[in-house]
Amino acid sequence: MTGEDYLKQLRARLTGRTDPAELERLMCYYTDYFEEAGPEGADAVIRELGTPAELTGRILGERHGRYEGNTGAAAQPAAGHRRGPLAWALGLLGAVLIGIPLIALLAGLTIGLAAGGFVCVAMGVFVLFSGFSALFTGGLATTMYAAGVGLATCGGGVMLLAAVVALALGGFRGAGRLMRNFFCGRRTAV
Repeated sequence: MTGEDYLKQLRARLTGRTDPAELERLMCYYTDYFEEAGPEGADAVIRELGTPAELTGRILGERHGRYEGNTGAAAQPAAGHRRGPLAWALGLLGAVLIGIPLIALLAGLTIGLAAGGFVCVAMGVFVLFSGFSALFTGGLATTMYAAGVGLATCGGGVMLLAAVVALALGGFRGAGRLMRNFFCGRRTAV
């Protein structure tokens, strides 16, 4: 069973047995739990949580005070976690004053590094072909030197582009987690 299948079964078992807001909070919690483990860690999370039926029983039992035990760190998110109007206002103010400039900085840095990577690759290709054309005028040593510089510049550009991709993916994942933590609540164990 994959993490996605597990979450679908859990949602089906909890639908109609919990109020919609509580259901969404629980689903955010367990979705985040599976996402942090990644696809390779889904089996370990499923072993820790038990079957969807067992987890549903623990969740519903704890809500009604019938379940005393806790089988793992992920048994249940903290109950009653609601955000008041002040928290929403501060969150929006923080998004405007910190989040938007931070996203603009990340976007500018990504675009600048990507442009630098493309320029390095283009320059490397140009120097490489210039070196081969120097074979007829400057000799073998000049050709070898220019080819080496061209290849090194191309390699640097490719590494820079790889860093841009990693930066962009990491930045988007981090922003997604930050937003999910704010809107769904932080994941806490009982």
